[in-house]
Amino acid sequence: MDEITIRSAVEADVEPVVRMPADDQPGAARDSVEDLGPYLRTFREIEADPHQLLVVADAGAGPVAPCS
Repeated sequence: MDEITIRSAVEADVEPVVRMPADDQPGAARDSVEDLGPYLRTFREIEADPHQLLVVADAGAGPVAPCS
C-alpha cells in the first residue's frame, strides 16, 4: 500500500479532483472535466481567502481524495 500524504492543494490538482466524481455514474451527470473554468475560478477564490485551506490526500502520483 502506498503512503498517503495530506498536503496543500495546488491548481494542478483541480482536474484530477474533478475527474474523481466525473468517473462514477452519478457524478458523470453533474461533473465534467471538459470545462474546468468554473472549478479553477472557485479554487482561486478559496485559495485567496486566508481563512480557508484546501488540501488533498496524495499517494505519490497525484491526489487520491479531496479533503474538506
